[in-house]
Amino acid sequence: MSEALLRAYCALANRLYDLRASERGAGAIEYGIIVALIAAIIVAILRDLGTSTRGAIRSGNRGL
Repeated sequence: MSEALLRAYCALANRLYDLRASERGAGAIEYGIIVALIAAIIVAILRDLGTSTRGAIRSGNRGL
């Protein structure tokens, strides 16, 4: 699942680069939306990593 999130992040980053190159003077609202989208992607990635890490720790504890 984290690979799909990484692809989504890369697609978003490429799109943002294209917008920045073609449109000058973007407003603060647009930048706020961009920051919110990036933050949401980061939260999703960290949640996925936390879930997989928790599972690895639990299975290691069961082995002991």
